[in-house]
Amino acid sequence: MVNVQLHTAIEKHVVDGPKEVDMLQWMGRAALEMIGQSGLGYSFDTLVEGEAEHPYNTSVKQLTSSLLDVQLFREFLLPTLGKIGTSKFRRACLELIPYKDAHKLKDIIDIMDKTSHEIYEGKKEAFKKGDEAIQAQVAHGNDIISILSQSPCQKSSIKGAY
Repeated sequence: MVNVQLHTAIEKHVVDGPKEVDMLQWMGRAALEMIGQSGLGYSFDTLVEGEAEHPYNTSVKQLTSSLLDVQLFREFLLPTLGKIGTSKFRRACLELIPYKDAHKLKDIIDIMDKTSHEIYEGKKEAFKKGDEAIQAQVAHGNDIISILSQSPCQKSSIKGAY
């Protein structure tokens, strides 16, 4: 399915003749979509030219550079500050610090956290509703999370394996 979407998107881009196509961008979008569909049963991207990327995709791309931007903070201050108070307290302190790069990283992490919770809650809700809801999802219940969630845990066979 993703390969057809990708082919259609690139084909539409070059329908008027040869043009330069940013394949790195398209391959990145397609890779995230394949992982989302096969692993999580979730669609991150419709792979349509001109549509905005999913915020998660943008966050993943910005994560590494943002981590590098706060490297000194992470190496010298974070080990000490990470031991003070609760995570809620530390987050409130971060809000008070006028450090643009740290706020950008916090926003990236918030988007990734929100998306993961949406996926998880969607899966939980689908399993509560039953097989029809699971089949209506992106991978029709054939994604890794759905398969693992449906398989019974057989403790006796696990013990025997070790």
